[in-house]
Amino acid sequence: MSYDPERLLVKVRRKDGKEIEAKHLSGGAYDQLYFAIRLALGAKLLPDEKGFFILDDPFIKSDTGRLAQQMKTLLSLSREGWQIIYFSAKDEVKDILKGSIKKGEVLIKPFPRTDFKRDKTQET
Repeated sequence: MSYDPERLLVKVRRKDGKEIEAKHLSGGAYDQLYFAIRLALGAKLLPDEKGFFILDDPFIKSDTGRLAQQMKTLLSLSREGWQIIYFSAKDEVKDILKGSIKKGEVLIKPFPRTDFKRDKTQET
């Protein structure tokens, strides 16, 4: 991975050695790249301590296999002392973390669903 500050572009090197812009990656690969960048920034900003990550469906485009690997990475970070707050609408996340939920390693906190409707009686 490299960053071109003049063009404000993130580039990645493919297995064949060719360098491409991140925008040309698949959705899942793009999500994975930016997750890795976030992790690197966290480690760089807090070299001697652990902090937290607040993630809002960062792997929405990931397939099940890639999602499972990303959850494994998050669990590993949590075990190292990082706090992870993860919001998701993907049921797959809960399915993948089922074992960790049962062990008490992962806490699921569902939020009540709110439907916002316009009150037509107050329209003029």
